Amino acid sequence: IQTRRTRSWPDRETSRLLNAVEYINSQDNLSTFHVSLFKAISGLVEDVVLSMDSTRLMDGKAESRNTKEGSMSQEMRSLLLQLLPENPVAPALRAGARGLLRVTDFVTQREFERTALYNEIMRPNDVRYQLLIPLELPGHIAVVSINRRSHFSQAESRKLRLFSPHLVRAHCNAQTITKLRAFASDVPQPELLRILGLTPQESHIMH
Repeated sequence: IQTRRTRSWPDRETSRLLNAVEYINSQDNLSTFHVSLFKAISGLVEDVVLSMDSTRLMDGKAESRNTKEGSMSQEMRSLLLQLLPENPVAPALRAGARGLLRVTDFVTQREFERTALYNEIMRPNDVRYQLLIPLELPGHIAVVSINRRSHFSQAESRKLRLFSPHLVRAHCNAQTITKLRAFASDVPQPELLRILGLTPQESHIMH
């Protein structure tokens, strides 16, 4: 019994995870999804620098939203977009890797610290370690990057691992709802359907 108690999470940690899952699933606007994402993850792990990055497979065009945007120069933002494909995890992402990934699952920390991505982007922003959660975005390599100066504990990694499938699903849902809203502008309004001869109830149902 003592062992079970030692290994179990405090109620507050379970609540933080459930709150993050509930919050991320309440967001359905793809253009502002990153804001909700950053808030949810910051509620799970502390002192992190977060980014949501995507690279289009067709032409290699990259986009990045991150929590350092306000203090990052235009030159550094451009450099970040240029260096994203050089992440050591990139080949695994192209191959369809899923779940919570550690950079050190693919290269040693020392090897990672020799990369331009680390020296030009991460070190100036005072972060050293990186976890990634791949997203499902058709035609793109998309990933959420969680960066911090200190190691991630086993408990923190466990929370993020449990959170990651909910994040992926919420992001897919936001994509779907955003597309449906775009289609909605082509749907005839009930008033127009009534002009065509439908009753008020029929036009409402048809709409």
